[in-house]
Amino acid sequence: HNIRFGKLADTFILLALFFNVFYTIKTTIVSNPMAVILGLESRESYLTRHLGGYETAMQALQSLPGNPQVLMLWETRSFECQPTCDSDEIIGRWYHDWSMLQNSASIISTWKEQGYTHVLLNQNGADFIRMYDVNAPGPEYWTGLQTTVEALIPVEENMGGYKLYQLP
Repeated sequence: HNIRFGKLADTFILLALFFNVFYTIKTTIVSNPMAVILGLESRESYLTRHLGGYETAMQALQSLPGNPQVLMLWETRSFECQPTCDSDEIIGRWYHDWSMLQNSASIISTWKEQGYTHVLLNQNGADFIRMYDVNAPGPEYWTGLQTTVEALIPVEENMGGYKLYQLP
């Protein structure tokens, strides 16, 4: 029988567009951005509701005195933190530093030489990689991370999975 592939392709494209529009409308209604636009909800409340611990961490960074330079570990986002943050775009900063130096004191010294004053650790991200990444490095990397973190000065550790430290 005659099957018109053009009509079939048109049907699939229209179906995909319909689902895309439906999802966009549903997401917009659920997230309720109009409450912020109309002044019924504060910007900070909206961001905390949608970003959770990340927004809490960004607020903690904004309250740091002086001109802090923050190194982020296991956190790829830095859009509210520019220009004071250096995000971990490929989730490889700790692996690289430990592979090169293999010593907590050397790593901290190198970070200070690079101008960093603070470290923001995404503990949930690190835990996720440790538990589920089949290509994650061995236990010496995690022991080294623990030793390094213990040598830092805690600033804020209760931020929804994020921990902020100051370099000694």
